[in-house]
Amino acid sequence: MLEVSALQFFLQQNLAINALRILPSKAVVLTFDDGYRDFYTDVFPILSFYKIKATVFIVSEFLNHSNNLTDAQVKELVESGLVEVGGHTYNHASLTGLTSEQAAKEIYNDKRNLEDKFGVKVSSFAYPYGVFDQQTIDLVKQAGYDQAVSVVRGSEQSWENKFYLYRIRPGGATGEYLIKILEGN
Repeated sequence: MLEVSALQFFLQQNLAINALRILPSKAVVLTFDDGYRDFYTDVFPILSFYKIKATVFIVSEFLNHSNNLTDAQVKELVESGLVEVGGHTYNHASLTGLTSEQAAKEIYNDKRNLEDKFGVKVSSFAYPYGVFDQQTIDLVKQAGYDQAVSVVRGSEQSWENKFYLYRIRPGGATGEYLIKILEGN
């Protein structure tokens, strides 16, 4: 599932604080949920051709399953330098329906599995089904994530919502309408 995030303010501030680089004023971040194989077969070639960076949120228990990314594909994505691997829980569980202990296992096990398997720091998280509450936000923070994305529609970002960053689903917004949303109109 393709998600486009306008994380301008948050990313500019975060990168400046970390002494990296400042993004352009109209920055857009491409994010993809679930770790489906078509990310590798359809999206990655386009990212590679245009040298565009993106984040893919992976459900670690689904790796190597039919229609999902394989370990070898994720390794190639990571090695490209174009794709950030983000967490999306161990089994794609709806976190708000779980006990605190169950939700923590889903969040922590996914992060640990992805970091151990691919030798990367997993710092971004996507809530499965976009569902979250204060307990899940707290657990994501405790697990060591720097930010998390929601499916709350919007493009304005701030420090206050860095654990439920807004996104825009292009399937519901295309063409001129999508451009207007991205421009804040």
